[in-house]
Amino acid sequence: QLLAAVANDQRYISVAEEAMSKGKEIKTMCKVFDEIEERGIRKGKEEGRTEGELYTYAKLISDGIVSIQQAAERLNLTVPKLKQKMKTVLGITL
Repeated sequence: QLLAAVANDQRYISVAEEAMSKGKEIKTMCKVFDEIEERGIRKGKEEGRTEGELYTYAKLISDGIVSIQQAAERLNLTVPKLKQKMKTVLGITL
């Protein structure tokens, strides 16, 4: 709570509460920072997988192996949503 007060940021408390609800012991600020770091790593891995998957489908589409419709279906997206993600995430326009 001290860290949240000093930083004027309640996210520190929510991170600690979330970790404790998962059975983790949070007794020091270092443990809160460790949890924040773990959360960032998980988020980065997730974003990396998403980007890799999009890149793979973009390549398959450009090589004519799958259609944009097939790729959208496999990714559980609409074609317009897939095009938007390709553009915003990868900078690729299909």
